[in-house]
Amino acid sequence: MLEVEISKIKPSPWQPRENFDISKLEELIASIKIHGIIEPLVVTEKEKDKYELIVGHRRLEAAKILGFEKVPIIIREAKEQEKLELALVENLQRRDLNALERARAYQKLQKEFNLSQIEIAQRIGKARATIANSLRLLDLPEEIKRALAEGKISEGQAKVILSFKTSKEQVNIYKKIIQSGLTVREIERIKSKKSFSFDEIKIEKDFELQDKETRLREVLGTKVKIEKQKEKGQIIIDFYSEEELEEIVKKIVSSINKNQMIDFEF
Repeated sequence: MLEVEISKIKPSPWQPRENFDISKLEELIASIKIHGIIEPLVVTEKEKDKYELIVGHRRLEAAKILGFEKVPIIIREAKEQEKLELALVENLQRRDLNALERARAYQKLQKEFNLSQIEIAQRIGKARATIANSLRLLDLPEEIKRALAEGKISEGQAKVILSFKTSKEQVNIYKKIIQSGLTVREIERIKSKKSFSFDEIKIEKDFELQDKETRLREVLGTKVKIEKQKEKGQIIIDFYSEEELEEIVKKIVSSINKNQMIDFEF
């Protein structure tokens, strides 16, 4: 293990993450500020005193924000395919990629290294069906792929959109999702009808539920969806990393301990 100047480390061209949300680094930055970087970055040596990052993108970004001059590294020999696999596996383990970034990383393994879906599944530790379903997301119209990458729709909604045959139908149902907040179950019910018109789709908004969703979003700091059928239902809370999940759990537990639970009348 060595310590090297950050300026000597360049990002990997195989990094699967395309969008980097600085706001999600706050807990990591706070931890590194107190304890330093405990887990070294993994790099390859391209030439003398020049390194290419394989694993540790978030730690490197946090170190830059904190103004560190040096970071701890471990040098590892790796072929190009292995670099992509290692970066992908690290991000998958941390749940740090959005659905579109995962799909594009799988596609790179297919195209750049001629791997089959079964081979990708074995190397990444996923089921082949998971790889196949993820790759199908790349067939969506560009408008919908952008919405998926930006978190405007969920991966579940995107997969149901794929069940509509034509791009025109997919865009139509996508617009209805954005306008009316259609859930996966509601889309599936629409799809199950023998015949339907997109123009006839109307979702009555429950303003009381919307208010509860808003209050929960404000408390938890993330997207919240309440699905209700008669007297039963479920609350769906989105999170995008292990750190964010831990923070949400802390907020809920803290709220219970302080007897500050929001009163919901279902």
